[in-house]
Amino acid sequence: MLAEAMYAYGRDDHCKVIDILGPDFDAVDYKMIGASDEQLEVFNEIWYNVLINTGHAFEAIELIKTQLKKREGCPYLWHLLEKAYVIGGVGDANMAAEKAKALEISYFN
Repeated sequence: MLAEAMYAYGRDDHCKVIDILGPDFDAVDYKMIGASDEQLEVFNEIWYNVLINTGHAFEAIELIKTQLKKREGCPYLWHLLEKAYVIGGVGDANMAAEKAKALEISYFN
């Protein structure tokens, strides 16, 4: 299922990704197949992006905030939060963007 969903994501068919994975996807369920923690993070980040792009910004915001409690130093999560705030019309998108930029500067400069 995960491979099918990633294929659909690569083809930009986000609605099909939701159909395949269901509304309560969490990559941690795939730890049993030997996925590394980094792979699980990528799968979850893809899921958040799918939710945002299919109009489920509020769900994505909650999931991203939960993940940020574990990985506050991840610039990409802050970018996803910014995007979800903009699309959802809630939250402080500028704050999320500034946090992402500050983290990127500290990591890449």
